[in-house]
Amino acid sequence: MNTFTDELRKIRKGEQPKSLYWVCCSNPYLEREFLELIASSVGGGAMSKVSIDLTETEINDFVFTVTSGSLLSGGKVIIVSGALKIKGDDGKRITDAITNANPANIVIFTEPDIPKTTSLGKHLASKAVQITESGLTEKMLSAWVKKKFQEKNCQVADDASSIMVERSMGDLVALSGEIEKIASWLGEGATATRKDIEQLVPENPEIIVFQVFDALGAKQTSKGIKLLHGLVRNGEPAERVMAMLYNHFMRVLVAKEMSSQKATEKQIAERLKCHPFAAKKALESATQFKKDELISYLSAIANADVAAKTGMADALSAIESALFQLAGN
Repeated sequence: MNTFTDELRKIRKGEQPKSLYWVCCSNPYLEREFLELIASSVGGGAMSKVSIDLTETEINDFVFTVTSGSLLSGGKVIIVSGALKIKGDDGKRITDAITNANPANIVIFTEPDIPKTTSLGKHLASKAVQITESGLTEKMLSAWVKKKFQEKNCQVADDASSIMVERSMGDLVALSGEIEKIASWLGEGATATRKDIEQLVPENPEIIVFQVFDALGAKQTSKGIKLLHGLVRNGEPAERVMAMLYNHFMRVLVAKEMSSQKATEKQIAERLKCHPFAAKKALESATQFKKDELISYLSAIANADVAAKTGMADALSAIESALFQLAGN
């Protein structure tokens, strides 16, 4: 199993990039860093990068780009998107081009959902280096936050960096933006404290949903509903809050079932298509409910959604009624 952090580490140590990659996870910040590092490794930097969207590019043009070199550096980094619906003869022509690619070129497919039943998907699954996750743990994320603050000539307290990671759900793009904002507000030489973070970094609505779930698991239904009301007061539409709660219960149910089948945290994150941080939280939440309880909550939330959409009740009242009814059973 390959991660962004593993591949970045290898290339920085001088190992030559492989000729074919398939990015099978979503982490825009690390993906950008990965692409820039590979482009610089072939000698031409930004001048060596070529982006191809197969929904807008003729297959002949793709073949030419992959099989030819670059006048500037000898090789190109070819970043490919739009391959989800490629099949049949087009898929075969693309795989043939990859097989016969200019040896100096590096081809990177950036969509995780290319079907493995197609000729292109089969080829990528067997021949490409598949990057399946970021490779970042909570500890690594906290260390990254500290490093970025230091680059801004600031410091951050340990508990403050941890809360930033939690509120961002491990999203490096969001973290980077918040660090920029906080460092500018505090000024050089300052140390960001937990209080600073709580005041300046908004809580991710998904984190609030985790807290609602924890409250329900602890049989504190009133507390859970109060948290839901807080989300709506802060601008989240009640219908979206209901959908978030339903999706969270579904993720926890899937995590619980996979855990019972001895699936790893990484495998669960891949199945849920979420950051390992979110998968870990889902696993922790799964211990609070039995499987049939999770199913009951899912059914109740679905019924509340129907009630809201048919005008029998507004969305917030419908979900509130459903949760109180379950608490009484």
